[in-house]
Amino acid sequence: ECQEAAQAQEQLSLQLKNTDEAHSSQRTELQASLEALQVRCRSEEAELAETQAACDRTEQSQQEMHAHVAQLQEAKVGIEKDLMESRSAATKLRAQTAELKKA
Repeated sequence: ECQEAAQAQEQLSLQLKNTDEAHSSQRTELQASLEALQVRCRSEEAELAETQAACDRTEQSQQEMHAHVAQLQEAKVGIEKDLMESRSAATKLRAQTAELKKA
């Protein structure tokens, strides 16, 4: 009985050692996977930051373009007003010229 118990204990001890080694190996693999994921996350975070910066620059450019378009529209209104005044003055000049020719 003692010999059987000693053999059983030795077998359990060996199984425990093998289990510990397997767990240690799994821990090492999991740690390596975790580190790889952390590297990938940092890389993706850097990419995201670059993309966000590009989006910010694009948004700023759009705002500048909208401001420029507004300035161009104001200039267009001014030019159209000047054109109408010029046409009106030209019409008056033609009328005055016609009156002077009659006189």
